[in-house]
Amino acid sequence: MSARVRPTSTLLGASLAVGCAAVLAACGGSSSDDAGTTTAAQGPFLDTKVVALAITDSIRNQRDMTAEVTCPEQIPQAKGVTFVCEAATRNGRSEFVVTQKDDQGNVDYVAADEDEPAAGTTTAP
Repeated sequence: MSARVRPTSTLLGASLAVGCAAVLAACGGSSSDDAGTTTAAQGPFLDTKVVALAITDSIRNQRDMTAEVTCPEQIPQAKGVTFVCEAATRNGRSEFVVTQKDDQGNVDYVAADEDEPAAGTTTAP
């Protein structure tokens, strides 16, 4: 069974925008191979903890619920990259589809569950 996702523009028009949350880039470190050569880790990566906080705020403001939101780590920070975060509320679990608008860390997100819509935008500093 697949969840239908409402168009972002429809939900964003009816939803609060979360403009106060900033998505910051989290750069990776370095690693050594067997020959002792040090290479930089791939990056930059999107700070998905900030995305999770923005989704938590949207759920609180739009659904009047508390939520625990988890997003995958080490998502490359690049325009068009899409991933899914999961929110746990008193009503169960919901998925949020997150799409990066640019390579600066700005994202849009929308609830995949039409019965409990919530959407927003985060803006990088």
